[in-house]
Amino acid sequence: MNDFAKYFFCICGFCGFALFFFLALLIHRDPSMALFHGAVGCLLIALSGRALLGFALRSVVNRTEASESAAQTTVETPKRENDEVQAQEKITADQMTEAVANPQKPIVEAQA
Repeated sequence: MNDFAKYFFCICGFCGFALFFFLALLIHRDPSMALFHGAVGCLLIALSGRALLGFALRSVVNRTEASESAAQTTVETPKRENDEVQAQEKITADQMTEAVANPQKPIVEAQA
């Protein structure tokens, strides 16, 4: 599925470039302006395709997780990922508090 996602992203970008390039070439009759519009179209359509693909993949993952959780009858403990994220957020908050309390202390200290 990973390779398909990369190819889908590239194909969307190419289609966006070709579409915007040829439309701008027909409208403006200026190749440099058409090249600019093609680059913008490539970016817009590629990102739109990536968002669409992400939306589709999330719905597939959510559907499989829902069916797996419905099949399980036991209650599981909360995920460890959430605890790790909260611990990292606490460390970051402590570092930010220390940085605000000591504004003269350099963030990075060089050692010899």
